[in-house]
Amino acid sequence: MKEFLLQSGPYIKPKEKQPNHLFIALIIMIFYRFFNEGMIPYFKGEILLLESFLPILLMLACILLSYGFYYIGEHFIKSNQYQKEECMIDGILIGLLLPIHTPIIILCLSIFITIIIGRYFYHNSLFVVPSLIGIIGALGFSVWLSLCHFETTNSVRLLFEFTELLDFNTISLTTLWIGFKGTLITKTSSLLCLILFLFLILKKAIKWRIPAYFIGSYFILLVISNLFIPNTLIGILKSLGTGNLLFLAIFVATDQRTTPVTHSGQILFACFLATMTYIGTYFFTPFLSMILAIIITNFLVPLFDYFGNYYQLKYCSEFGQ
Repeated sequence: MKEFLLQSGPYIKPKEKQPNHLFIALIIMIFYRFFNEGMIPYFKGEILLLESFLPILLMLACILLSYGFYYIGEHFIKSNQYQKEECMIDGILIGLLLPIHTPIIILCLSIFITIIIGRYFYHNSLFVVPSLIGIIGALGFSVWLSLCHFETTNSVRLLFEFTELLDFNTISLTTLWIGFKGTLITKTSSLLCLILFLFLILKKAIKWRIPAYFIGSYFILLVISNLFIPNTLIGILKSLGTGNLLFLAIFVATDQRTTPVTHSGQILFACFLATMTYIGTYFFTPFLSMILAIIITNFLVPLFDYFGNYYQLKYCSEFGQ
């Protein structure tokens, strides 16, 4: 039985190699964003040359701030807490999730919450992905600035990009899945996310069951809802490819430290995440509902692993292993 459980557990590559493939996939996402939000608008004459480098500048700022808070944490809080590669990935995720016009003070606050609070103070007790805590912190600070009438143009834009809904009637399916330069944070190419997902599966660098079952469950929920709210197949695919849902499912919801270990637990995790995201879309944008759904679902990881271990043990007893 013990040998079966060891064989049936998730495939986790050695720590010094495991982040490398994920890092390559994220680098591709960075270049895509630079091309989509920087080069294309510049060649169209919509922005200046310096502004076209904002995606790269934002990413460099996130990485440098992440390393800065990392060294503060290692020297003044607790050493050997986590690896430099994880620190870089945290910075990249923040840079890809935040708008390119995010004010520097909000950016610093987001990185601080992610690294210092998420990684060092609540490393062993907090089940939530640290980068999502940083995003929620940035969003909450922007709301506070707005309530206190201290908001700037960029902080208002940040709130707008998190809360504004897409008009599917004006966007084609091809444009949505390939990616577009719009007024919203929905600029990630869902098609590119799927390609990188296959790459990560081949390299065995990701818990593939979570994105796979999330996509399947969310699609089924959209089809079932079609019985009550008429929608076309094109509309269903648009809903699946918007709001950075696939990006969050592949690169954020599969975090090694905050997701179930057992295979059955990962499937339950993905199905529950899809359900919470679908319900949240009736109250928030798909992007924000997905973030909140991941945070809520992360707290239930021990419960999912409990049922996962139960079914694995039951399988072993039934087949005499």
